[in-house]
Amino acid sequence: MDDSGTVTGNAGDTYYNVNKWQDMMDTYKSVSGKGTPHQVVFNIIGDVPGDTGFRGGAPIVNGYGVTIKGNGHTIYAGYDANAKKNMGRNNVAGFWANASTIDGNTTLELDDAQVVNANANGIFPITGYSTAVTKYKDVSYKNGNSLGGASPLRNDRGQILLYGNNTFDIFESSDGAGIDNQGEWIQGGYDVEVISGTTILNQSWGTDQPYYVYNNTGHTMKIHDNSNLVWNLDYTYTMYYDDGNSGPANWDIGKNASFKINGTAKTASRNNNWFMSSAFNAFNINVAEKGDFEVTTGGGSINLDGINGPTKWNFGKDSTVLLDNLNSRASLITGTPKSGSEMNIKDADSVTLKTAGGTVFNSVAKIPINITGQGMRLHASKSADANSSDDLYKRITTGETDGTFSSANMSPSEYTVDDLSYLKTAKYIRWYYPDGLGFNNSSMDRLFNVNLGNLPRDGRMSDTISGADNMMLNFKDDRGLNPNYSVQVSLLSNQTPDSTSYFWKNPGSADVTQLTGNPLTILKITDDANLPSNVKMTDAGENYSATYDKDEGLLLKSNYSLTVQQSENAKIQYTLVDGPQS
Repeated sequence: MDDSGTVTGNAGDTYYNVNKWQDMMDTYKSVSGKGTPHQVVFNIIGDVPGDTGFRGGAPIVNGYGVTIKGNGHTIYAGYDANAKKNMGRNNVAGFWANASTIDGNTTLELDDAQVVNANANGIFPITGYSTAVTKYKDVSYKNGNSLGGASPLRNDRGQILLYGNNTFDIFESSDGAGIDNQGEWIQGGYDVEVISGTTILNQSWGTDQPYYVYNNTGHTMKIHDNSNLVWNLDYTYTMYYDDGNSGPANWDIGKNASFKINGTAKTASRNNNWFMSSAFNAFNINVAEKGDFEVTTGGGSINLDGINGPTKWNFGKDSTVLLDNLNSRASLITGTPKSGSEMNIKDADSVTLKTAGGTVFNSVAKIPINITGQGMRLHASKSADANSSDDLYKRITTGETDGTFSSANMSPSEYTVDDLSYLKTAKYIRWYYPDGLGFNNSSMDRLFNVNLGNLPRDGRMSDTISGADNMMLNFKDDRGLNPNYSVQVSLLSNQTPDSTSYFWKNPGSADVTQLTGNPLTILKITDDANLPSNVKMTDAGENYSATYDKDEGLLLKSNYSLTVQQSENAKIQYTLVDGPQS
């Protein structure tokens, strides 16, 4: 009896201290179906070796769920003590259900445990028409056999809920050695939700992939607000294997949530596409405010023609999206999508699409692309690392185009015919929110070499003294169709006001103005077509370089009372101001 509720969460509930599978099975069978439906709680008091009790299993009775409190102990899910012998895919091992009468009112939960697994259905095989819920919280799973029995999660039609911090390791002994259909992360996958914390999948199993989905039920993967899902994938067959699932595939990434797939050149390399044998009638991705969706794979294109219905991707405010194909022989997005497909970008932080091979979109990937809200900038390149000499940059715009870039309707910054031709061949396309008005890296410090012997000895100030090197000030203003800012300079401090004064001289001007604490406007930038002679703009407003020769910009006057020094003498403040200033 749990008098305080510390084990079960409810004072007065019953729990059972165990460290053997057979005891758990016998206990469950003896209490399930008796009295009021309730959760049967097992409190693990030591490592649990594998035994024939696990292989024999216990069928679930509706309403009589199971909670295994691992307390950090190791649980061996197999019929031998260390779960080294492959059990294959056993549907009736552990706590199992396969009938529609076992519904969502029944929950099977594993907390705070380290599992060594030899059954390719894990501890809770939920198959057939059962909709029982399986929950995992602060769990680590690894396979005990390197050739089979490795898949940890099986739930065909019920929810899989992940809480806290979970890690699932699925590794074969060598590339391609693992038995087919025994190394997926999840089989079934009707509704998989990361409720809290971070869940990590580490997988390398050449005949399998993270998901093998069944039935005509659809598939949802939801990462709740402030939660994270990470897939670290090496050698996999594909990304998804769909065995006749004709429902929609929905990926929902919540506010401040993230889903990251860190793949290698071998990820999805056996099938060369994300989706294999797909019957999905839709593929929807929704990334909410400040959500993060990043995918790097090496073997497979996102084959939109593998979906039997529309593909709809919605990238929300301040979201970050990266789709990166490492395969040098394939495009990133391929195939003609079905009618109703679209990619919607609304005030995202950035959406980056890149590929080592082919082009970002192949010639038939005619998915409509809609940019709404305040608009997005564009950076495109013919190299995946975005460093071609002719990289394309465009200022902020809204409107629509599609993956074939045959036409575009953009405003206020238009995509010209030449721009569209460039995008057709691009290996890198990034739409991103403007950086705004600000400073870039600049050489603002100025050194003056003063020959004391050349200074006036009668107390007068010298003529202006040039700097030892040129100066360069770098700014950015990509907020709109045109720049609109001024640069001001002022003197913050002077350690030797009796012997030094500071001045400013613009290129091409004979005027030399002494600096004080009052700001002096030195540049007005309002039109890229009419920039000052010493200013060069690059990358559609991402950088304005203002260069000053040694006898321009910040200058010095001094008198003979100046003492020898090699330290900072004055502080000069440069300020960017919105709009033109007098």
